[in-house]
Order: sequence, then C-alpha cells, then structure tokens
Amino acid sequence: MSTLTRALVAGLVTLGLLAGLAWIFRVEIMLKGIEIASDRRTQVGPTQELTWETGSDPKGRAPGERPPNVVLILADDLGWNDLTFGGGGVAGGTVPTPNIDSIAAEGANFTWGYAGNGTCAPSRAALMSGRYGTRFGFEFTPTPPGMPALTMRIAKRMRSELGLRAESVSLIDTPQWSKAEIEALADQAVDTIQKRFAQYPLWGFKYAQTLRMLPFWESVMERAGIDLSFVVAARNPLSVARSRTKLDPLRGLQEKTDLEWLVNVVPYFRRMAEHRFVVVEYDLLMEDPRTQLARMAEQLSIPMDAVAQRNVEAFASEFLKPGMRHTRFTDDDLQSDPRLNPLARDAFHWLRRLATDEVAADDRDLWRDWTRIEAQLNASAPLLRHVDYLESQLRRDHGGRLQRLTAKLFGR
Repeated sequence: MSTLTRALVAGLVTLGLLAGLAWIFRVEIMLKGIEIASDRRTQVGPTQELTWETGSDPKGRAPGERPPNVVLILADDLGWNDLTFGGGGVAGGTVPTPNIDSIAAEGANFTWGYAGNGTCAPSRAALMSGRYGTRFGFEFTPTPPGMPALTMRIAKRMRSELGLRAESVSLIDTPQWSKAEIEALADQAVDTIQKRFAQYPLWGFKYAQTLRMLPFWESVMERAGIDLSFVVAARNPLSVARSRTKLDPLRGLQEKTDLEWLVNVVPYFRRMAEHRFVVVEYDLLMEDPRTQLARMAEQLSIPMDAVAQRNVEAFASEFLKPGMRHTRFTDDDLQSDPRLNPLARDAFHWLRRLATDEVAADDRDLWRDWTRIEAQLNASAPLLRHVDYLESQLRRDHGGRLQRLTAKLFGR
C-alpha cells in the first residue's frame, strides 16, 4: 500500500471517528453552537461607571419628605436556604452572604411569598405585567432549540438500547434490563439526580412510560438513595384514544391506543404497588381538584401546610380550565364500544376502583384478576412483536403517507 493510500485511509477513518463522536454528542454540540452564535449576535460592551443623579421632586419636597424609592432585586435560582441567615447557606455555610444578610437584618424579612409561576422567566413576566402567564401566553420558560431533547435524552437512549420506539408494543424481556448499555445509562441518571435533585426533600418527574421502564428507575433511585412514590394518572381509554388522534391518527386508533396503554401499565403495576402509590382518575380530578389533591397528599404522606393549601387553590382555580377535558365517557360506553380491548377495559376498571377508594391496594380480588390480565397480555407477546414489525415496515415503506392513509380509512 502506497504512502498516499495509507494517508487517505487514515484520513477517512479519522473523519468517521469524528463523525461518530459528533453524533453521540450532537445535543451538547448544538447547544454550544447556540451559545457561540448568541454571543456573536449580542455584543457586550465594556463596564462603564455610571453617575446617578438625585433628580428633582415635581412637588418641590425635600428628600426627607418624599415617598421612598423601592429597588426590586431578582436573583435567579436563589433558594431561601442558599442565604446564610435563612438556612445556613450554600454548602453548609462555606459561601456566606453577609451583604444580603444585612438587608434582612436592617430592614424587613418577608418569610412568606407567592410566585406567579414555578420557573424564572414566567414569574418575572408576572412581576412586570401584574398578570398570570396564562392570561397573555407566557406560561413556560423559553429554551433554546435542543433543550427539550437534552432533558429526554436518557429516556430516548434507553428505548433505543431496548430496541423500542415510542409507539412500540413489544413486551420487554427481563434480561434486557441487565445489559451493559442500560447499566451505563443508569450511572448517568444517578449522577444527574444526585447533582440536581438530591438537595430537595420532595421532587418528582412526569413521564408517560415510567411504569414500563420501572426496573430501570427502581435501580436508579435505589442507588441514588431516593425513596420512591408513585402517582398513577388513570383516564378512560376511550378519552385517551380521542386525544391521541389529534397528535397521530395511527396511534390514536382505539386498538393501538389500548395496546400501548396495556404494555405501559400492566407488566410492572404489581411491582410498583410494593412502593407507596396513589391512583388518580382524570375525570374526578377535573371535577373536584381540591378533594383529589388532598387525597393524594394524604395517601403519599405529604404535609398540607399553608403553602401547599395555597398552591392547591391556585391549581384548582387558575390552572385547570374546563376546556382541558374534551370528552367524557360513561361505564355504558366502556361496555358497549366494540373496538375497546377487553383487557384495557378490565384493567382500567380496577384502576378507577382504586382511584375512588372502592378497593384497597391489598384487595385479593384485585390481584387475582390482575394475574389473569397479566397472563393474557403475556400470551399475546408474539402478536405484539408482530405488530411492531408490521408498523416498522409501513413507516419505512410509506413514511408520512401512512398517517394520511390511516386518517382517510378510519375517519380520524
């Protein structure tokens, strides 16, 4: 092999390795690119000394007779216990805050406050406008492109390592949870949780496939020293299908929705019940949110102090809107709909009975029937794998035409 050929091969191999690394770290590279582009567009000038003038009073009053000026200082991500006088300070007081402490010592320290939103930008918009963000379309913190992908990276990579798509209905074989790739993801998740959430006594996350990935999250939380509790949000399967149709006509088909729901809930529900949990029914929450939230707090042993009570009231009176619920189905609808999967109907029946406290979590009839539901779903494993295979072929062969074809055939 000539020197030129060897150099060409080495160059191609190097480019391949660089391309592979760029793909693995694509989110980080994209965010760094956004940061660099933002810095270039926004020129920051040098620090300038400012001379503040006293100014004159329109009414000619002396300085001591004028109303006081109020300066509002907003500190991003500053917790009450980050201040020395409030909770000991950051890192056990190793980062003292004497200047801020003096403001509290020499002035007024307000120990109860209310924010218009739980994140920075919307809460500041509320302060500036005097309105709730939901009133003028400022409900969420703006994030650069790629940020949502970053927060979901672990979950998506886990699905990829398991050979699943978001809409897959194949059952997950137990040995797959011991794969080296899954263990590596668990290490990353533990590290993230310990860095970002360990200091909070109570925190949570919402992910539709949490139960389906329960063995992974149990391992992560145990290694992170986190005590697990679960809120299971149950909604009528007929309503679920109607809502999903608006996002994806194929996944919104009643038959497909039921299969996805079953594989997400049934396999590990028994295992989840070994932890503290509460089931909440969507329609009941919409009808009487205060009662349902109080019930959740009681069953999860969450203290309902004055702050929690105010948050419940704000959630019930300001956040929830009647328009959030587009459909409502009855028991007769569940029994009579010919397209509803009988296993989905039976499983939802038990979840709703748990949500209304008709049965306790240790009810023998519940678990006896749940064993039947589990067995029938497990017996369908080959069929479920075949459904995934057929869908992958359809998406590969037809791409975007598949959704349009489904909508045309089924009128959705």
